[in-house]
Amino acid sequence: MAFYSKHTKALLAILVVLLAGGLVVMFGFSEKSGNSTDYKNAAYSIDGHLVQLVDGVAETESAPGSASKTITRYFGNDFVTDLNDDGRDDVVFLITQETGGSGTFYYAVAALNTFDGYVGSDGYLLGDRIAPQTIEKSPNPRHVNVVVVNYADRAPGEPMTAQPSVGKSVYLKLDPTSMQWGIVEPDFEGESNLPILGDPIAVRGKIVCLPKRGTGPQTDECAIGLEADDNGGFFALKNLSEYDPDYSLSQPNMRLEVIGTVLQEEMLGPDGNPYDIAGVITITSIQEL
Repeated sequence: MAFYSKHTKALLAILVVLLAGGLVVMFGFSEKSGNSTDYKNAAYSIDGHLVQLVDGVAETESAPGSASKTITRYFGNDFVTDLNDDGRDDVVFLITQETGGSGTFYYAVAALNTFDGYVGSDGYLLGDRIAPQTIEKSPNPRHVNVVVVNYADRAPGEPMTAQPSVGKSVYLKLDPTSMQWGIVEPDFEGESNLPILGDPIAVRGKIVCLPKRGTGPQTDECAIGLEADDNGGFFALKNLSEYDPDYSLSQPNMRLEVIGTVLQEEMLGPDGNPYDIAGVITITSIQEL
């Protein structure tokens, strides 16, 4: 029979408590990570409402106090890709919503694979009772992290009872900061395809001093902007100081990717002459290339 001193017994008691606490922490972490590492258990924003999937399904009230339920379901068509160049595999897939009527609404969503688990995106509405097809990488070599969602829909004027027969594709790029989708033109190459008022945009290029329009002399001031790779066009950056307060990203010829909302508006220099720009970007995300 083994005999223990009072000090030894006290130490053993402490070890038992620590081990028990460690097991609680371990089991707690395991349970939490089991949820966060499954994108079918992440939360997604659908039409402005946060929907928490549990094993790919969520049931919520269609309206406060309403007896009808909105059912959100994982549909599939998974496409695995790296959406934000962090070396992790993210997932783009489809979910459906049924709000109690005859409609079944399809949304494209993304799940970013972060260090802390999957983070769900905003849902992009494809349509009601469409025929989903594939999700793939954009074939346009100028596109970076752009995915194409293919589906069939009805022709304009056709009733909802008609079978979807018109092929459609939407080109989407995720803003990893806002977790919202931006629409990308499939063949964006020149001035004729410049984005319109309020359109989301993703532009890769280099930091430059914006040129003035026309052939007259250029003044000495430097309005910092971005010269786009795609077409050599220039963009003013409206809120650059919010994202770059120390000007570390505003050095001449530094290469950046800027995501934001573009306005096609005129920008005048101190001399009253306009800058030669394709638009003004309100930034939502910026990163060095």
